[in-house]
Amino acid sequence: MSVSEFQYVSERLAHQSYLKDVPEGVVELSEDLAEALRSEIYAEKANARMEERLAQLKEESEIVYTEE
Repeated sequence: MSVSEFQYVSERLAHQSYLKDVPEGVVELSEDLAEALRSEIYAEKANARMEERLAQLKEESEIVYTEE
């Protein structure tokens, strides 16, 4: 389950009837959820780095237009 799917399910459950109090303590982080969180964070960081690199390349480039 991806983070966005988890958020969607959480929002949907928020609109459901009250069932019980949430128990105190640490919430178990399943391996599937941990992997989904790692993947989401990696994708965000990779996208940010690619955007930074693209901006750097645009700044350093010299665009020359020629007539053919």
